[in-house]
Amino acid sequence: MVGGLAGCATNKPIVLRYETGMVAQFYADSPDDAEKATIKAAEAHCAKLSKEVVVVKMDTGYRGKTDETVNKALNAASSNPFTPPVIKPFINAFSEKNPYSTTLTFRCE
Repeated sequence: MVGGLAGCATNKPIVLRYETGMVAQFYADSPDDAEKATIKAAEAHCAKLSKEVVVVKMDTGYRGKTDETVNKALNAASSNPFTPPVIKPFINAFSEKNPYSTTLTFRCE
């Protein structure tokens, strides 16, 4: 096993080795950021072996517990300078950070 799998979202890409290939996963605030970080982790892993990444499958999606539209609205309200400071802790309690995940199955060849 190349990395460890935690029970919650992490800000560090995870790379796991299986019999059929390797899997990298990353959680981020946007689908693009999740994909970029996951691909970068796979490339770094294969580079250590002096090989290149061959993508088998990539799945990116919203994995948050709160509805995606509601979460976007809460995050927008949290960063809005006109939102009263006394309300922000309640907004932050319900908004989710890093709700997007990319899982990349790959091989190094």
